[in-house]
Order: sequence, then structure tokens, then C-alpha cells
Amino acid sequence: MSVPNSIALAFVVLASACSPMRRDALRPVAPVPDPIARPGATLAVATLAYGPDDALNAVDVYGVEPGAHRPLVVFVHGGGWTTGDKGSAAGAKPPFFVGEGFAFASTNYRLRPGATIEQGAQDIADSIAFLRSRSAELGIDPDQIILQGHSAGAHLAALTYLDPVYFEQAGVPRTAVKAISLLDGAGYDVARQVEAGANRETYLAVFGAEEADWARLSPLTHARRATSPAPFVIHHIEGREDSKVQSEALAGALKAQGGRASVDSAQDKTHESLNKEFGLAGDVPTTEVLAFVRPLVTPGAPGGLPAGTLRAPGALAEVREACAADAQRLCPGMRGTSAAACLSQETSTSAECRSALSAAEAALGARREGTSAAGELLRACAPDVARLCAGMTGRDAAACLRSHRDRLSEACRAAAANR
Repeated sequence: MSVPNSIALAFVVLASACSPMRRDALRPVAPVPDPIARPGATLAVATLAYGPDDALNAVDVYGVEPGAHRPLVVFVHGGGWTTGDKGSAAGAKPPFFVGEGFAFASTNYRLRPGATIEQGAQDIADSIAFLRSRSAELGIDPDQIILQGHSAGAHLAALTYLDPVYFEQAGVPRTAVKAISLLDGAGYDVARQVEAGANRETYLAVFGAEEADWARLSPLTHARRATSPAPFVIHHIEGREDSKVQSEALAGALKAQGGRASVDSAQDKTHESLNKEFGLAGDVPTTEVLAFVRPLVTPGAPGGLPAGTLRAPGALAEVREACAADAQRLCPGMRGTSAAACLSQETSTSAECRSALSAAEAALGARREGTSAAGELLRACAPDVARLCAGMTGRDAAACLRSHRDRLSEACRAAAANR
């Protein structure tokens, strides 16, 4: 018997009531406003700890919907391996990808000089393993992952995937990653950067002076012996020669191993704007990446649940209270979807539990109504924000747009009217 999503969702909540709180339990934080949204509309975000360092071993997940089955984009921020943060680097990507039917995660990792490059790469693999282990609660498909990185994050994303040691240590099958998107990295061949590229001193400080380490920490080294690699879509900015040369070398090595790799030059972009503008309407690299990865996964419905979903308000709180005794009595030791499957076949659940489950199903249905318009609104109004409200996001951007009603594009006005 199949398990209705609403019941699975309810027992994700129920599981938390019937078991001790773990250190890695979902911990909702303040909601992140949609960059273009009517006042009060939000895109839910959960911050989860996946390792011993609460700040650096943490990942933000957007588009959480327990019981859904969305492909997941995991983003790795840049910052020269020494700085950067999952929140500020995510930019417009979360609402864009969620609006396209994906879930989106932006992960932190330990940084130099406090940690080694190997530890940073292992952190990324561990964060992916952690997200896969919580796939039912987060509403993600654990075997449909897109790995994306910018700058130093592009190097780390490529290294984490191509050197098998990191995924093997984390217990992540390489087949779970369906594509890799790299945004203007230049560390794919560390030796070349030290010997002929820009920022020689930066690379020496980060990677050390040993040639063996340069080779071991270069994605190009591992690409040359990769077996059945996932497709890569690689962007470099126009005019950045070291990134262009390294991108083409990495793509060539992957193709030589039977892989598929696309290299695209981002016109009229800087290193920073390539990442900052990714996800905005009309952005060419965004369009190219989406066109590349979409055929490789099966996107879910456009999402973006209201803030507070993970706190189980209203009907879901009632489920937690009403069905705990039934789960313990009829399905001892079971949690999550297992408990849901068990109770769905039981005829002796209490009337209180059945009533709470019905209310949860109704609440879930109501919550889903109208979410498909969010992606359309974002795409329609992003140019207006860039033109009239540069640098603003969330409610500030919404207020700014309202103050310029007479100057909005027809597409933005139409999309807003549909909301």
C-alpha cells in the first residue's frame, strides 16, 4: 500500500515527538524572504549541523517540504579557501531553483588555515551524506543531486566529486550526483596556477610548497583517471585566461574518459557578478546551467513552503500529540515513513489520530496552492528589481517595487496580479 504524502509528513513530525532530540535535529532559523514577493511571503530555510563545528559544519536548506521528492542542488561557496559563508554566497539561487522544482542547499565547510583542503573537501562530502540521510524529512531525492560551486568552491566541488576518497569516506555513491556546475574556478590544476597563473602567493599559502600535494589536490589529476564521470557544465568569465585554460583542460580530461563536459564563456561578467547574478531573470549562465541539468533529473513541482513549516504548527502539532500513542502501541520502534506505512494499514487507530491526520492532509493541500506562481513571479520581476531597486532583497525590494508601480514592466505587473 502506498503511503500518502500527508501521512508521511505527519509522521516526520511524530518521529521527533517519540525519540530524544539529537544534536543534528532540524533547527529552523528565521525565514529568508523571497527576493521578489508580496509582503509576508517567505521561502522557508532550515539550518542543520552536520559535523562537530556548529558554524562551519552547517548547511542551509531551502524549499523543504517533507514527503516531497525533489532533486537537490548543493552549492559550495567561494572565498579563496579561507573565507566565505553559505548564506551570503547563495544570492538569488535558492528562490530560482526552488521555483524550478528543485530543493536547494548551501553548505559551509572548514577553512584554511584552521583546516586542510582535504578536511574541507571531506566536509562537503559529509554534508551531502547528511542531507541524503534526512531526505524524507527534507523532501529531497537522495539520488538526484546537482553539485555546484563558485571560485574556490568550484575547485572543492570538483575535487570532492572526482577524488573518490571523499565520497567513499562519507558513504555517498557517486551515481547520486547527476551533474556538476562550476562557476569561474581556476584551481583545477594547482601546479599550473602556482607556476604560471595569477595569485601565486595565495596558492602557495593555501596548498603549500609540495608538488605532490598540488597534484593530489588538483581535480584535473583525478579527472584523468575518472570512470564514468557525471556531466560537467563549466563557466569562466570572459577575459580571465587562467580560468579559461583550466576549464578547458578539465573538460578535455573528462571527455577523454568518456564523460560529457561543456565549457561556456560568461560574457559581460566579473568573477563576483557571475555568482551574484546567478538565478536572476535573463541571466545567461543561469539559463545555460538549467538547460544542461534539467534533462538529467526529474524536477518536482515548484515549491517554497511558508516559514514555520518545520515547527509543525496547527494541524501538524495536533498530529504529533494525537498519534504518538497509536504509533507506540501499533508500530513500536518505527519512525517516519515506516510508521506511516504501518499505521496506514491498521484499522484500530484512534478516532483522535484519524481526525488529526485528515486535518494535516487538508493543511498540506492548502499550503501547496499557489506555490507554482512563486517561480513565475521571481522570473518576471527580477529585471525590475535590478533596474529600480538595485541591491535590495526581500521586503525591502517589495516595498521599493510598490513605490514604483507606474514604472514596472507589464510582465511584473501581470505576475504580481496573479499572486
